[in-house]
Amino acid sequence: MAGRRCDRLLLVLYRHLASESAYREFASTLAALSPSYVIDVGGGTGLLGRALRGLGWQGVYVLVDPDECLVGDAPEHPRSLRLEARGEALPLPPLPGSVAVFHDALHHMEEPEEALREAARVAECVAVKDFDVSGLSVKILKILEKLFGYPARFSTLTHVKEALELLGFRVTTLTREPKGGFTLVACKGGRRRHGSH
Repeated sequence: MAGRRCDRLLLVLYRHLASESAYREFASTLAALSPSYVIDVGGGTGLLGRALRGLGWQGVYVLVDPDECLVGDAPEHPRSLRLEARGEALPLPPLPGSVAVFHDALHHMEEPEEALREAARVAECVAVKDFDVSGLSVKILKILEKLFGYPARFSTLTHVKEALELLGFRVTTLTREPKGGFTLVACKGGRRRHGSH
């Protein structure tokens, strides 16, 4: 079921503070996988899609977000699809050659583990860029997000990794970042290899 809501604060943040450049490094990681489809779960206004296009990626970009205003604000493109839907109930069949991504979005899901299961159902690879709740700065971020009414369901890197492994995925890329961030890519059987860090 779609969210049918309009978070004005997020809309302002995406329009005036977020930039495509913040997505470039993650987009490069995804482009190296050469996916036919990128399913951007909780993708807001599609900044990741713009970053991928800026790198010359020619696949199909699928933006999925429950917020009608954010989805409506995403640019149209001949090889893009905009879906107003929750990450826990993706309105998609399994897509060969696809990667489902959560860029700073998994902790915004009401049920993160269900969102990972849905991503695993649809995609051959799952990529997560998020924050490990075990760090102090992330604990402060969690408090702030809760004050603004967001789920703030931050997890640990270990928990996300183990959840994907239980779904039959093998981690092919794992990078710890400053201030508690991490990037993780896992694929079914590890078929799509990308250098592990």
